[in-house]
Amino acid sequence: MLTLGIPGDAVTAIMLGALTLQGMQPGPLMFTDHGDMVYTLFVGMIFCYFMLLVLGLLSLKVIGNVVKIPGNILTPMILALCVVGTYALNNSLFDVGIMLIAGVVGYFMQKGGYPACFTRSAGIDYGANGGK
Repeated sequence: MLTLGIPGDAVTAIMLGALTLQGMQPGPLMFTDHGDMVYTLFVGMIFCYFMLLVLGLLSLKVIGNVVKIPGNILTPMILALCVVGTYALNNSLFDVGIMLIAGVVGYFMQKGGYPACFTRSAGIDYGANGGK
């Protein structure tokens, strides 16, 4: 990302835009021209990963209680989060429809005796490559 200055997704484009606004030209020369800022960015990322580990370990017991929530309450919550996440990815209701269709197909495949790993991998493969 930083080496070539080519954004791979929206978040990377925002980060490269912010670096450009600060007067830094993303690309191979950024490591020589602004090495102190690049390494500060790396140290900041390592710090964030460490804090993520600490917060994850501290919240482990609380999050572990999710398995105690009854399925009739948890299932609609998961479905709602899946719909919101799918829509947020491309702002497309078509993607939400494809997700729901893939879920129904996976449900019937599981009821038909196909192993769960096959239905999940088929859904992931279609979801990742379905529009291409």
